[in-house]
Amino acid sequence: MLEHRNRQGVTLSESNSSTCSSRKHSNGRRRLAGIPLLTATSALLILVVLLSACGGTSTGASTSQATSTSSIKKHDTGCTPQATLPANVGAPPAAFDTGANVITNFNFARQQEGCTVSLNIDPAAYDAATPQMQMLMLFNAERQDRGLPAVQLDSTLLSQIDLNHSKEFVQYNYFAHPSPVNQPGGKNDSSSRITVNQAFKGQLCCAEIIAAGQTTAAGAVYDWMYQDADSAWGHRDNILGFNSNLDTNFGHYTWVGIGIATGGSFGIYYAADFLQDSAATPYTPPATADTQAPP
Repeated sequence: MLEHRNRQGVTLSESNSSTCSSRKHSNGRRRLAGIPLLTATSALLILVVLLSACGGTSTGASTSQATSTSSIKKHDTGCTPQATLPANVGAPPAAFDTGANVITNFNFARQQEGCTVSLNIDPAAYDAATPQMQMLMLFNAERQDRGLPAVQLDSTLLSQIDLNHSKEFVQYNYFAHPSPVNQPGGKNDSSSRITVNQAFKGQLCCAEIIAAGQTTAAGAVYDWMYQDADSAWGHRDNILGFNSNLDTNFGHYTWVGIGIATGGSFGIYYAADFLQDSAATPYTPPATADTQAPP
């Protein structure tokens, strides 16, 4: 089952939400269930929400300063971005245990969508990276290999927000975009969780994706990109920066936060939020991480 909602008329001052979830069954195939709040006793799930014009917070699993990828520019490729695929691609041929196997698996999936561009990551650098940085590498490879601009990691604010949300999944045994405990101004939605931070005032925010139970960052990104038919490819759209409520272009979003927490019923939880700079006042992450837990 799937629930994927789009509210029309999105502008920089209005919000849009779209929720998708996926469930991993014992046979390894994924199906999607549109359930607003899921306990961690459910099967493996992936949800996505699209929110526009939210003020956002970001912090990552790391407390380092924001990592810039601005030196990595948009480049042309022979792989045309696609918002949807005809169907889920087949199961990957290898494990996601090494950078070399990650390249093999993503190339296998890309070939099934008609894209012959090889996944552009350095396998040695990938193997040496943290799961947070591995996910960033894959987000940018999926974008840049299709001629789209890279996103920068905000490790000091947006990633911390995502880390806090992932930690909530573990501590409070739930899995959903709305939080039962972090409710600024009495609101529990993802947009409010981000816009409460004045640092994001005026920015275009954002696309949120969450996942649970995937043992590797690559496994989560693979499902978001290539096993997402039942969600109408909403997760894929977020990664490639496509939001039909804004326009028909790919490549939206300039920043991303990534938070990963281990423990709980599913063993590991991922949360990522994408943010787009305001043309008038581009976003600048705080110099140091906000490590204070949400109220």
